[in-house]
Amino acid sequence: MFRPIMTAALALLATAAPAHPDFTGLWLITSGEKRVVPAEVESLLTPAAKARMDARNAQIAAGFPRVEGHLRCEPAGMPQLMAAPFAIQIMQNADRILLDAEISNLPRTILFRAAHPADIDPSWNGHAIAGWRGKALVIDTVGLSDDAVLDFNFDPTVFRTEALHITEVWTLENGGKMLVDQMTLDDPKTFVRPVTVTYRYAKRPRTETLLEKPCDVDAKALLDFEKTYPRENKYKHPF
Repeated sequence: MFRPIMTAALALLATAAPAHPDFTGLWLITSGEKRVVPAEVESLLTPAAKARMDARNAQIAAGFPRVEGHLRCEPAGMPQLMAAPFAIQIMQNADRILLDAEISNLPRTILFRAAHPADIDPSWNGHAIAGWRGKALVIDTVGLSDDAVLDFNFDPTVFRTEALHITEVWTLENGGKMLVDQMTLDDPKTFVRPVTVTYRYAKRPRTETLLEKPCDVDAKALLDFEKTYPRENKYKHPF
């Protein structure tokens, strides 16, 4: 008398949606992959963004330190956190994804939510929400502060603005051993059209952990830089 009930239950399990991928693990961006050609990026800059980049590159050529967050003992911010040649640690549950990176002292939180809140305080990593598209995870990030640079292999020095909107599509390849992040950067104050880049990360053995990478800055050069190019306030670069 129990056979029909058991059969129906098994049929329901057989037709249930497959489990979502689990991105938990330690990942290292693949070395030697040409992700962005600097000349192509420069051709997509708005006049204001190009002028800002040229001014900053002139400062670098004059001997002032670069502006990446980790060289100023600040968080790397997005998207540099995902683009840097250092490991990232991902921890995933049903509510959120927490991502730690060797390059940044500030973890990134991605919430499984349908919408952003109406009022978002700008931040280094922005406000990130995510949802599933089949076996792909689509991540939407807004609310970024105007503090960091858009890191394309550390060259050229392109600044983000508060208008930046980042869309990522995460997928797993090679039996779960490769994480692919297709990232689209839409910032009308910086680019004449959205820019899409793809980053790939190889999964590292479970015995490995993130390395501690405290910031390593030339203190005198940084002080000279701050005296010559003081910030308008502690949240925004003046250039």
